[in-house]
Amino acid sequence: MKRGNFRKTEPKPLVERAYQLARTGAFATVSEIANRLKREGYPTTLVDVHLEERAIRDDLARLCREAVRRLSRSG
Repeated sequence: MKRGNFRKTEPKPLVERAYQLARTGAFATVSEIANRLKREGYPTTLVDVHLEERAIRDDLARLCREAVRRLSRSG
């Protein structure tokens, strides 16, 4: 039996993952997203540096609000 070429999948880039999480509706704040990223193994310093950028924080906060609102209407 031939073995497949299995490689550990690379994690998504940090900011891309943050946006993905924000769109789920499972997070009400950027701080919650930051905590989740850290639990997923992204380095604390990188999470803090990337998510302290005002434009990213504002955008993620907006996405969180929209996603939570969308879920509350559908559920």
